[in-house]
Amino acid sequence: MRIVLPLLFLAVLALSASPVRSAPAGTGPVKVATPSPAAKTPESLKALQGRFEALNADAGRGLLRENWLRLIEDCAALAAASTGEAQARAAFLTARAREELSNRSYNGADRRRAISAYAALAGKFPRSDLAPLSLYRQAYLLGVPLERAEEASAVLAALLRQYPQSQAARDGKALQTRLAAKKPTQAARTPAKKPAPTADRGS
Repeated sequence: MRIVLPLLFLAVLALSASPVRSAPAGTGPVKVATPSPAAKTPESLKALQGRFEALNADAGRGLLRENWLRLIEDCAALAAASTGEAQARAAFLTARAREELSNRSYNGADRRRAISAYAALAGKFPRSDLAPLSLYRQAYLLGVPLERAEEASAVLAALLRQYPQSQAARDGKALQTRLAAKKPTQAARTPAKKPAPTADRGS
């Protein structure tokens, strides 16, 4: 028994110290399993709001499209990872970032993306306190920058019907007045008739 134990101990040491043999020739490289990278944790809403405010106030960085696109992507990631009112607030911040990008790019496609983001929020979260504000922002972008007064009026009508007691509804009434003042009158839309040519009677 005294001889067997030391021999077993030496055998274990020999096995642990033996070098790892390479794969036989012709079998190709040995694939080693690597752990998959952990998914990126979305930033908090407070952090994203801070980034939005800082970017909106920075005249230099705020002109760079990629800065807004990065913020939009991060806000959308938070919205996708959230539920309920937290998702609504992240979605609203996404729409606001899209609107501010469009204010700097003067790009019609950017405007339409912001409008769609506001419309989607109001449709998905009608009980959120951000729903009436989203309808107002949608109507504003349609009516003022894009000058699509009829579409803006339809959105404002929905705002006043669904959320009559909201601050957004009160602002919506002021926007209605503003858009109505910009509409051309019937007289202005009707081209003036040209006078009939007079006959050349000669002298």
